[in-house]
Amino acid sequence: MSRIKNSINHKLIENLFDFTRQTWSKWKIEKRPITQLLEKYFTSEDIEEFLNTGKISRLEQNTYTENKIDDINTLLIDNTIYQLKVKIFQLFDLTLPKTIYTFLAKKILIRVLSKLNYEDSHYKINQSKHLLLDEIQNADIKLYETYKLNVLIDIIEDNLSGLECYVLINNYEEIFNYNYKKYHSKV
Repeated sequence: MSRIKNSINHKLIENLFDFTRQTWSKWKIEKRPITQLLEKYFTSEDIEEFLNTGKISRLEQNTYTENKIDDINTLLIDNTIYQLKVKIFQLFDLTLPKTIYTFLAKKILIRVLSKLNYEDSHYKINQSKHLLLDEIQNADIKLYETYKLNVLIDIIEDNLSGLECYVLINNYEEIFNYNYKKYHSKV
């Protein structure tokens, strides 16, 4: 692979910019950034491929890698959903006294998750826990829910990771529906 700087194919440059060799030489003398960019990062083969196909294959996203990343992401999210179903059940619904104690905290959480999900924003995994905790702290709560707000914040801070918060925000209906069915099938 020859870099343009080492082996300039003036015809390719002329075709790329639709100007003459003299214009390219003038730009080089003027030290225009485009000349430095092309000479440093592109080969004659890259420019020729771009002129012929409209793309440079070495710079295109590798479809195989992209598909594998999507597969891994799907597996990770599915696994986290499964783990959250169990964890949420244990945190909120495991015993009747605990269910009564955490019922209001769970209601607040579902309202906040519904709001976050309704906004249809894309949250970054590493910001999800902070975002969820901020939304809970700023939630519009009723007077009788005030004490349970701290219970909910403690549950999330002590038991959920950023990834789990991300998955919870984006899949809360599936997670809580599972827990509702599981709890009520035991009663």
